[in-house]
Amino acid sequence: MKIIIICGPNASGKDSVIEEIFREINQEYPGKISQASYFKTRSVRPKEKDDGYFISDDTFKKKRDSGEIPDWLWGKVGDYDVGYSEDEFKKSEIVLVNIGDKKARLLKDWAEQKIGQVLSIFLHAPEDVRKQRFMSRESWLIYEPVEYRIIHDITDPNSENHKDFDLIVENKEGALAETMKEIMPAVKKFIAAKQSI
Repeated sequence: MKIIIICGPNASGKDSVIEEIFREINQEYPGKISQASYFKTRSVRPKEKDDGYFISDDTFKKKRDSGEIPDWLWGKVGDYDVGYSEDEFKKSEIVLVNIGDKKARLLKDWAEQKIGQVLSIFLHAPEDVRKQRFMSRESWLIYEPVEYRIIHDITDPNSENHKDFDLIVENKEGALAETMKEIMPAVKKFIAAKQSI
């Protein structure tokens, strides 16, 4: 079991990086990689698919009370709750996770003790670039305006405060290919190391 944590502030490009890692690793190791999904109490937005992870406040509370969503994997994003089940990290041999910085550290500690190896990657981008990326997502702005997303960000955007991550990468605007050239060698080395697939 190997977990790849992708962490960074809002609009640092985490989703794009995760898609690229998934695509490339799935070509090399078909069916061996998955992305961890988290439960959330907000409603489904237009263009989103209800994948079973959009749940009511009551259902979320029951999952927390039963221990399915442990406290260390629960948090708030703005005015709604989000949380991972520990089972998400056991879905496949390689699991990609998009998670906030404080929870990333807790997840890394847990995974190293319980289920396997972890690679933690922190993505960052200047605030003006992140604001520009928000502005390009017009459909999101109806629900979470730019300033709301910046204010309610659960991850510290300062890369200097994340030196405990295995890899720190600046994801510049329009330079995803360059970002991936920096990330993929580390990902492939991590997957190939110690534990065969």
